[in-house]
Amino acid sequence: MPLTYLVTGVSGFAGGHLVAALTEQAAPRIVGIDLAEPPAASARHLEYHQAEITDFERLRGIVAAVRPDRVVHLAALTFGQPSGPTDQRFLEVNVQGTRVLFEALLAAGLRPRIHVAGSSAVYGAATEDPITEEAALRPQTLYAASKACQEIVALTYHRARGLEVVVTRAFNHTGPGEHPHFAASTFARQIAEAEAGRREPVVQVGNLDAYRDFTDVRDVVRGYLAALERGEAGAAYNVCSGTAQRIGDLLDLLVAMARVPVRVERDPARLAPADVPYQRGSHDRLTAATGWRPAITLATTLADLLDYWRERTAATPAGLRAAGPGRPGASAKEA
Repeated sequence: MPLTYLVTGVSGFAGGHLVAALTEQAAPRIVGIDLAEPPAASARHLEYHQAEITDFERLRGIVAAVRPDRVVHLAALTFGQPSGPTDQRFLEVNVQGTRVLFEALLAAGLRPRIHVAGSSAVYGAATEDPITEEAALRPQTLYAASKACQEIVALTYHRARGLEVVVTRAFNHTGPGEHPHFAASTFARQIAEAEAGRREPVVQVGNLDAYRDFTDVRDVVRGYLAALERGEAGAAYNVCSGTAQRIGDLLDLLVAMARVPVRVERDPARLAPADVPYQRGSHDRLTAATGWRPAITLATTLADLLDYWRERTAATPAGLRAAGPGRPGASAKEA
């Protein structure tokens, strides 16, 4: 009998690719939770429940009915700024939402194997190169701090309540469907719109000199599933390429793929005040435990991302900008 997978944040960037990866397996039952409706490509492969990730009674009812064997917890608020000093959304969704999910499972008498999607943002401006899982957590943004708290809470439930929890720390990932808030996707969207005559042939950019470890989102979700199935409960695993890429080099690759000449302009509004200058991870622990390695080249990833935005731009009526997809890792509270 196939396993039942429960995926929170199923309508987000990684969620759609995770559903696609699961459907390639032996016809598992996939149940998704989010506030936003899943894309049509995902919807036909799963049972969907609309729910707020911090709604204990709603989650308890869903998990009691579904009785998942595996949980992939992607729901998270991933970007944006607090609207004021009392705005607690990052902590409510990323930290409290994780706790509520775990309590709902326990209240329903369930102890499935659980994957929690963390972030390399917890390392901040690490001095190690490459960064291993032994590096200190030095979050530099409220988002990063909330993700550090999330994994501390998650691993506490492993130690104190015996839940089989595995945490991953994904470094930057991109690919088709990425929200245009993020660098590679906003570059690709602007190029696609310029090709279609929807905007001037100008790509507006922020800091091009930061270095990041980029992995294709399709490889990342394979890493999530590898950690879920073969990782050690109570452990954290980096999911990354092991290579640092200058943001400007990604832009150069995309510009070289453009079908029209484009120029680049610096936009001060796109500069992040707490930007980390360099990050490169090591996936040795995950590879040793599961055999996972990234397989998709950066050039392929960027070409697929640009084609994604070309398709969305062509499908958008003239006069309207191509809307972005649901926010990456969309939680039941953000999108």
